[in-house]
Amino acid sequence: MHRVNGARRKRSFIAAVRKGIALHKERGLTIAQVTKEIGVPWSQFYRGRDVLLLSDRDDLSVGERRIVAESMALLESGQTPAACALVRPIALRIWGHARWRYKIVRPERQMSVLTKSVDHIFITCEHTDQLKVPRLEKKRANELTGQLKKAEGALKHLRGRIAREVKHG
Repeated sequence: MHRVNGARRKRSFIAAVRKGIALHKERGLTIAQVTKEIGVPWSQFYRGRDVLLLSDRDDLSVGERRIVAESMALLESGQTPAACALVRPIALRIWGHARWRYKIVRPERQMSVLTKSVDHIFITCEHTDQLKVPRLEKKRANELTGQLKKAEGALKHLRGRIAREVKHG
């Protein structure tokens, strides 16, 4: 059992979660099977797993790496819920709300999805001048302009993310 206090718990819990990740990823065991095999409750496994998977990533920003390192220190000191809470925004950004963490998305696939999405946005926006706008109630006009403002904000955010990912070299 991994409820031992002190250094043994730190090493054994992290080792158990790493073993569980390998069992789930490589052998395809269910989470229930994994947690039974490693002797860690599923909630603790999920929390530890997120921290460990993030610590293994090489695509995090400097600030995110600092947060993940701090979270690893919390995990090593036995503060699993606090460690998980600290990295939650990063985990949500990377994986969303889904629990599936192992889906391998190759850079070529990411580029294809991004390119197709931007092409779709461009074509849609390019054809807006051909739309006929009928008379609208003020409430509906406000709703539509509000949606367009949100879309403009999302596009501005995407443009900024693309600009930050430019390789210098």
